[in-house]
Amino acid sequence: GIGNGTASTHPVTDVNWSDVVKWSNAKSQMEGMTPVYTVNGTTYKTGQVAPTVSSAANGYRLPSEKEWEWAARGGLSSGNFTYSGSNTASEVAWTYANSSGGSKAVGTKGANELGIYDMSGNGLEWCEDVANTSRRRIRGGSWFNDAVYAAVADRDGSSSPDYRNFSIGFRLARSLGNMVTVQGGTLPASSGLGNQTVATFQIGKYETTWEEWQSVRTYAIANGYDLTGIGNGTASTHPVTDVNWYDVVKWSNAKSQMEGLSPVYTVNGGTTYKTGQVAPTVSSAANGYRLPSEKEWEWAARGGVSSGNYTYSGSNTISEVAWINANSSTGTKAVGTKAGNELGIYDMSGNLWEWCEDAYDSYRRRRGGSWYNSAGAAVANRDYYNSPVFRYNYLGFRLARSSGN
Repeated sequence: GIGNGTASTHPVTDVNWSDVVKWSNAKSQMEGMTPVYTVNGTTYKTGQVAPTVSSAANGYRLPSEKEWEWAARGGLSSGNFTYSGSNTASEVAWTYANSSGGSKAVGTKGANELGIYDMSGNGLEWCEDVANTSRRRIRGGSWFNDAVYAAVADRDGSSSPDYRNFSIGFRLARSLGNMVTVQGGTLPASSGLGNQTVATFQIGKYETTWEEWQSVRTYAIANGYDLTGIGNGTASTHPVTDVNWYDVVKWSNAKSQMEGLSPVYTVNGGTTYKTGQVAPTVSSAANGYRLPSEKEWEWAARGGVSSGNYTYSGSNTISEVAWINANSSTGTKAVGTKAGNELGIYDMSGNLWEWCEDAYDSYRRRRGGSWYNSAGAAVANRDYYNSPVFRYNYLGFRLARSSGN
């Protein structure tokens, strides 16, 4: 009997902080993810207590207050508006002045710079943080409040975690771990993929490591994937090597299944791709892991909307950001030990060449340069490709995911 709502597309209301975090745990379990909130080592399901928050869990949670404000301000794309997406409250927010006494369907006002809606009004939103004593932070303004409370900088709201009200709801957050959200945009005309548009997506902060490969491979083999003995690595924190294109996309499917996500690659009309060497169908609707397209890879390597227009990914000086033959002639290095680029993504100009999604005749594109080479590390360089059956010690990958809700 917990929760209320004016209509199916309106925000839920009359939920307290404890209700919300238990519901987040249930949604995590329902989707095969690890619940974030625990009590005495078990999933938090009943009562009203202050649960333990697991930073390692991949499930849903409330945003921290600083996460909430960063998103409301538009993150790296911020226009420094008073409200979330505008200096005019009525353009982006349902407040007391324009709501006629109740909530409205979500997403019916303008979005902010990141395409996020209603962060300056419609419903107040619970955050993770304790405000003082045992109270929890509330942010964002609501249909019941004046616009002054809808400013992204306003942080005066808090309430007891057992308080339910007709103007308080929430939105979900998840920790991405080693994934970085890359806001969409258009590649420069100077690129070989010039003027192509890239939608917002997620990409691995690091190249996939030998440790992670082995962990998922164990699950994969137990669940019917033909990955026995596939892959190699110098050390656990070094990138995995000796994986061909087919290996990588099957492994990506296994990781998706292991985390309760929908596998991207299918064969024979919808069967999850697990064995053999065939060109699978790519499901654009699936929410699982995949390889980045070549244009996604280059957009991320260039720093996306935050690009400094560097020759290499994050610098004009290759030794600052890349392991190549000149400084790593004996093999791979631990991921993330050179400087990151503008988006905090590492090793896109060296350490290993990386498989991309795209086909080139009967080959597959690879990007980024490696420890074995003296050239190829420039973000604009796209002259390289290999047969999808090719395995070698200078070739690996990083993961991508499409951005949904």
